[in-house]
This record gives sequence, C-alpha cells and structure tokens, in this order.
Amino acid sequence: FTGSFALLLASLVLFILSVVGIGLMISAVSMTQQQAILGAFAIGVPAVLMSGFATPVENMPLVLQWLAQAIPLTHFLIIVEGSFLKAMPPGDILASLWPLAVIALVGLLMSHKLAVDFYIVAGHDWSRLVGLVPVALLVLVAPWLGRRRRVALSAVPFLAALFCIATIRPID
Repeated sequence: FTGSFALLLASLVLFILSVVGIGLMISAVSMTQQQAILGAFAIGVPAVLMSGFATPVENMPLVLQWLAQAIPLTHFLIIVEGSFLKAMPPGDILASLWPLAVIALVGLLMSHKLAVDFYIVAGHDWSRLVGLVPVALLVLVAPWLGRRRRVALSAVPFLAALFCIATIRPID
C-alpha cells in the first residue's frame, strides 16, 4: 500500500453512501422484496460491467463512457488502484472523489424524496422506520471499533431481522 489511508477511508465512506443511495432508490420504487432484488440485480450487474472492472472505460463507446461516470464503482476503482499501486497524489484522488460525493448526495436525496412520496401516498407510519437507526449507526461506527468490528458487524443481520419482524403488521 503506497497511498494515503485517510483519503482511501474517506473515499470508501463516500462509495458506501453512494451505493446505499442507489439501493434505497431501488427499494423506494419497489412494492415487494422480489421487485427490489430483481431491480438491484438489473442495476448492479450492468453497473459492474460498465465500471471499468472488466474492461477499461476508455475502450467503450462514448455514450457508455458518459453513463459510466454515473456509476460509483467507476470512480472508486480509480481511487483504489491509484492508492494501492501508484501512490496517486491527493489532487488526483480528490478529482475522483467529488463525483462520488455528488452521486451519494443525489442518490440519498432522491431516495428520501421517493420514500417520502411513497409513505405519504400510502399513508404509512414513519415510526416504523425508527428501527433502522441502530442498524445504520452500527454500520457507520463499525470501522472505528478495532477488533470488535467483526462482532459488531455480525449484529447487523440480527438487528435488520428484528426490524423486519417489528414492522410486520396484519393485513387489514
């Protein structure tokens, strides 16, 4: 490892936030779990293929190169490769970091808007979403927990399952 660990950590946080924003958008427009899974698969597989993971973005047609700029993995791969292999200067990392910040901001704001529209239209109770707070906090705090990180992250599926069970309501 030859790059800046702090910049790599910041880019990892922005990458996670941008991917979570995209996932929440898919979840907000899906009516069932199966739709969400298929939507994530339909978005995720082409995104990985177009991100530059398998083939360089520069070798793609111009339209696909433009689309690849909206994929968080495209920018994160540049940062990871530059940090691990090339000791990329901070200016070059920041040039790939700001698109991640924009994608994260847009994704999270759009998912919030879609979720608010869905919950208002459907008349759902916002108090059901409070159960997600411990899961989100645990995921955000886990990188700073040191050796206890694995134990903390293993609690995420358990907390998510408890949240799902707590929000089940009988059909009227």
